Amino acid sequence: MIGRRVVPALASMAIAIGTLSACGSDSGSTPEGGNTPQASPAVQWIDKVCGTMVTGGQKLSQMPAVDPANPAAAKEGLITFFANFSDTLTTLSNGLTEAGVPPVTDGQATVDKAKATIDGAKTSVDSAKTKLAGINTADPIAFQQALVELAPSLTALNNTDGALKDLRANPELNTAFEQAPGCKQVDSESASTVPTS
Repeated sequence: MIGRRVVPALASMAIAIGTLSACGSDSGSTPEGGNTPQASPAVQWIDKVCGTMVTGGQKLSQMPAVDPANPAAAKEGLITFFANFSDTLTTLSNGLTEAGVPPVTDGQATVDKAKATIDGAKTSVDSAKTKLAGINTADPIAFQQALVELAPSLTALNNTDGALKDLRANPELNTAFEQAPGCKQVDSESASTVPTS
């Protein structure tokens, strides 16, 4: 029962993770980005951001195992997952800061919006982790119900594209994204992913 209820509640996180970790599966991408001499400054910038996604996505390659017969272990696994997810979101936000202002029209505003999306997701993850830490696992039925009630706190993660969607809303960055070698796999993953929860 717990497994069937927890997986849909965490489906939106799985989508976000898939988008992040997809970068790492492209053997042709380079975390440093911008290795092609002909690459424009905008392409180099977005390629560097995708490189940050590679690093973060590697930490979130698998969802935690949720064993309905062992609520305590399920709770521990989810708390660890939430902590790693929060750290990865911080890494992504820092990566945007380190990349600097993208050399495109409205570059700073675009980055600010993307970082706001990341901050909103991080707030939801941190809140979920705190609430989860306070759940009593002694009563399996109560634990199951608590997990169901926890799901609404993850609504900020329902956007399958997240910060990536914010960046691609900028026409110049969208064009650069399509040209950046390190972002091709992200583009493929995002196009094929649909919400399941």
